[in-house]
Amino acid sequence: MRIRCDAIYTEKGKQSGVLCIDDDGIICDIRPFDTPFDLDARGLRMLPGIIDIHTHGFRTYASQSTQLSNYRKLSLAMASQGVTGFLVTAGEHNAQELQELQTIASAIEHGSAGARILGIHMEGPFLNPKRKGAFMEEQLLPLSIAWMQTYQKAANGHIRYVSYAPELDEDHRFLHYLQENGIRSAGGHTTATAACYADAIRHGLCASTHTGNGMRQIDRREVGALGAALLAKDLYNEIICDLIHLSKEMLQIILRVKDPSRLLMISDSGQLSGLPCGTYRIHHQNRILLEDGRIVLEDGSIAGSSKSILWGIRCMEEQLHVPMETLVRMSAGNQAQFLGMDDHIGSIAPGKDADLVLIDPAYAVVKTFVKGKCVYDRQDSTLPLCFDHIERL
Repeated sequence: MRIRCDAIYTEKGKQSGVLCIDDDGIICDIRPFDTPFDLDARGLRMLPGIIDIHTHGFRTYASQSTQLSNYRKLSLAMASQGVTGFLVTAGEHNAQELQELQTIASAIEHGSAGARILGIHMEGPFLNPKRKGAFMEEQLLPLSIAWMQTYQKAANGHIRYVSYAPELDEDHRFLHYLQENGIRSAGGHTTATAACYADAIRHGLCASTHTGNGMRQIDRREVGALGAALLAKDLYNEIICDLIHLSKEMLQIILRVKDPSRLLMISDSGQLSGLPCGTYRIHHQNRILLEDGRIVLEDGSIAGSSKSILWGIRCMEEQLHVPMETLVRMSAGNQAQFLGMDDHIGSIAPGKDADLVLIDPAYAVVKTFVKGKCVYDRQDSTLPLCFDHIERL
């Protein structure tokens, strides 16, 4: 297949021409603009497919379910937002959690219809109850290597990333277990001081979970986990760029302090993301989706994001004037590197999978391709909503 486009964001920057993809879905090269083509994408922008390493679901479909069909539909919903690869975020301790992990593993091994499921991200249950956010206290557990081993067995080895509270791991045995098993780590939902968080970083902590949220904040005399995360040169920082979880000014500070190669744009989206405003009953809680995009509990606590990473790209480009060349690294290239998959995904370059998204001037997805196959086309794609576990009040 050959796609003509006048704004292709490659590893070498913005280019114009005809992107050539072989029969195996691998990018061959970019040829001159007058080369014969199959698809004319002039007036659109071609970006590397977005990689979301932290999502709890989208548009009624959940990241935790015992139904295999749920993950097929979730993968299609994610593709509609320009995502070509994602980690399913699990971690709620409940009666079905092992069965849910088994089902996610089956979904990974069977392959998906839309965006590829690249593995599992466990956000919890080893979080600090004092920073539980939207988690309910009964969904959390004391830190345990034995439980982690049980989870990984149920997931058939597909857990690739774990968020936990570092202060619960005083001797770093849990962190060392993750390292020994090739699992990436992040500190989140934490009361850790700057010293505690920095100590975990020295022992190999890889990332900061939704940086600035669910963690001890910066004070003039104790900069907390947030300060330690920003000061650590090599630590990856997840960031939610919806201008709700982090203000414009906080994002500006992060961009000045951190090298963009260490920033990971995430959605932290959930089942209510992409739905109309209103009050919903989900997970035995009432959650309110406000007109400004916030999802809050009845006490006002933010409960995840209603926006996609593509929305964050728009905010970052239009309001913070971050170049698209930088944003494609923060939304795809860095994630691929973080997961050790940058040899074949994460950017537009010869020899890599043709994981691509075409967006219009309003940042709406026109088409999404996974390994050269169109898995979303806004002209003929419809996905029914599923309210089996959601009640609109």
